[in-house]
Amino acid sequence: MGELCVDACVAIKWFIMREPHRSKAIRLRDDAAKSGRTIIAPPLFEPEVDGIVQSYLADGRLTVSVADRILALIDAAPVIVLTHPGVRQRAREIARTYNQRKVYDATYAELADLRGCDFWTADQNFYSQVRHGLPFVKYLPNYP
Repeated sequence: MGELCVDACVAIKWFIMREPHRSKAIRLRDDAAKSGRTIIAPPLFEPEVDGIVQSYLADGRLTVSVADRILALIDAAPVIVLTHPGVRQRAREIARTYNQRKVYDATYAELADLRGCDFWTADQNFYSQVRHGLPFVKYLPNYP
């Protein structure tokens, strides 16, 4: 049982072909389901995923029909969006401590920290900067 947190970059790999490390993202999702673990994310997950799909659409990497199908699958994905008191303030502290330009990744990390679970990211830069200080942050390519 328990939880695990994933960012939008991991979740998008469940539905877009040819994404790097797609098989590991799918295995992470499927392993969570098999073990009864709940996949969680902060509220910014939804607009982040939508933004990724929109970027692919605007760049011509997806057709409108494929983008709509992916968005429908994402809407039905097994991700529970959670808020938690204090996430924003602590996320700002993480971003400052690790000299992050944005607070997005730190928000996922802080939700995972407050919930006592691992946070899986596909963002190599964020992982590289925080891995020694935040050992619960995991990098998708390292998933078995």
